[in-house]
Amino acid sequence: MKTNPKSTKIWAIGLFFLIGVLAYPQDDNTDNEAIETSSETDQVAQWRQILSGTRLNYFHTYRSSTGGFTRVQKLDLCPQGFYNFYGEASFDMSGPKTESGTWSLQARSGSVQLVLTAENGQPGYFQLGMDNKQNILLGNRSYIPAKTGKYGPVCN
Repeated sequence: MKTNPKSTKIWAIGLFFLIGVLAYPQDDNTDNEAIETSSETDQVAQWRQILSGTRLNYFHTYRSSTGGFTRVQKLDLCPQGFYNFYGEASFDMSGPKTESGTWSLQARSGSVQLVLTAENGQPGYFQLGMDNKQNILLGNRSYIPAKTGKYGPVCN
């Protein structure tokens, strides 16, 4: 079966597109940003409590009369400060993608960002939010959080 070069290229770009949100590199905070306020510190602490020991699950299925596809993504945010990512799409013939590294949170411009630093040292920054169903938003994609059970994290 012939692989789709477009989907292969998308997967090859890395974690930023694997997770499916627009990540943008941050500078090293050398500009004139304000020092983190206590309310920003509280926001970071609240997000840490929500995310630590949580798997963020994304499931998407599209079906039509001419076909369809399925995409699954799992991001385990372990309490020890490391993460494991697994992503699979039915249209990607190269197979599942995995990545590991460390995770942290940072306050920036009044909001909180999830910082994923892959084992190669390249960080990715993801705006955090919550939708009306209490799912976690990474950028504009909604992930279902789970702390235990079949859809909970594996943090060995």
